[in-house]
Amino acid sequence: MKKKSFAVIFPARSALILIASSATMLLASCSSLPTAEESLAAIKGSFNERGIAKLDRLDQTEIQRICTEASMAGKDVDKK
Repeated sequence: MKKKSFAVIFPARSALILIASSATMLLASCSSLPTAEESLAAIKGSFNERGIAKLDRLDQTEIQRICTEASMAGKDVDKK
């Protein structure tokens, strides 16, 4: 009796393994994330002003910037 391969016995699982490994390789090939400036430029580039919703809504205040940076670094904000 001829031994059947794993792919013949479990075709759905084999496809899932292939998709997962392909996705992993794709993510690994993305060596760097966009910088904060690149992300902000992309957001501002796609924002359309309407009524009272103006582009300045996307600008962070100093307090918002400090909180965002602390959050990204996983640190608490000094209460000064």
